[in-house]
Amino acid sequence: MTGSIFRIKDINLDEDGIWNIRLSLCSNNDQQLQSLFEHMKRQSGSGGTNLYCFAGILHDMGKLNQAEIYYKSYLKQLTGNHSHISEYYHALGIVASDHTKAIESYGKALTIWKKTYGEEHTDVAMRLDNMGNVYQDEKKYSKALEYHKKALQIREKHLPVGHSDVGVSHNNAVNAYVCLDENDSALKHYELALKANNKSLHSCHAHAIMTMENMGSIYEDQCNYGKAQYYYRETGNIFRRTLPANYSDLRNMEKILLVFHLD
Repeated sequence: MTGSIFRIKDINLDEDGIWNIRLSLCSNNDQQLQSLFEHMKRQSGSGGTNLYCFAGILHDMGKLNQAEIYYKSYLKQLTGNHSHISEYYHALGIVASDHTKAIESYGKALTIWKKTYGEEHTDVAMRLDNMGNVYQDEKKYSKALEYHKKALQIREKHLPVGHSDVGVSHNNAVNAYVCLDENDSALKHYELALKANNKSLHSCHAHAIMTMENMGSIYEDQCNYGKAQYYYRETGNIFRRTLPANYSDLRNMEKILLVFHLD
C-alpha cells in the first residue's frame, strides 16, 4: 500500500546471481520510526507526518518523480473543500514531469486561491508568476509576459515600495522581454528591479549583481558603451570586494573590463 514503510532485514545474492531482499512491515508503535517521524516534522516545519510531508522531503531531495506520486496519492485522500487543497495542487505543479501537467496543476491551484482569497491576493501573484515561468520554459514568451505582468500589478498594488517580490516580478518580466527582443522594455524593468532590490536587499546580493551585469550586456548590444561601462564597472567593484581572486565570475568580469579599458 502506498505510504507503508518497511525495514530492510537482510540482503543476499543467491547462487543464480539474483539479489534477495527480506523486508518487514513497520508498526506504528515502532520507537525508531517514531524518532524518524519527529525528525521529519522538525525538518519540514509541519505538524504532520502524512504523505504530503513525505512528498515534500522527496522534493527537497530532488526526487521529483517520486514526490509527484506521493502528492497525487495524498490528494486522492482529500475532500473537495479541504482548506489546503490549493497548496497541494501548487506542489504538484512544482514537481510536474512536463509543462502541460504543471500548467494544469497551477491552474487548479490558482482557481481555488482566487475563489478563496480574491483576485488580488499576493499569493495569487506567486501562482501567476509560476505559470509565467512554465510558459517561459515552453518559449511562449508573450503568454509568459502576460502572467508576469498580472503578478507585478498585484504586488505593486499591495506590497510596500521596494519589496523584494516586486523586484522578482520585474526580473521575470525582463526575461520575457529579452526573449521577445524588446530590449528597451527590458531595461526599463531592470531599472525598476534594481531600485526595488536596493531598498530590500543588500547591494552585494546576487539578484542586484546579476541585474547590473545583465543591464551592462544589453547596453553593450545596443552600442551604448557609456552605460555598459558604468554597469560593468559597478559589477566588477562588487565582485572584487566579495569574491576570491580566482573565482570564475570575477575572472570573467575582469576580461570584460579589460575590453572596456576599465581595469
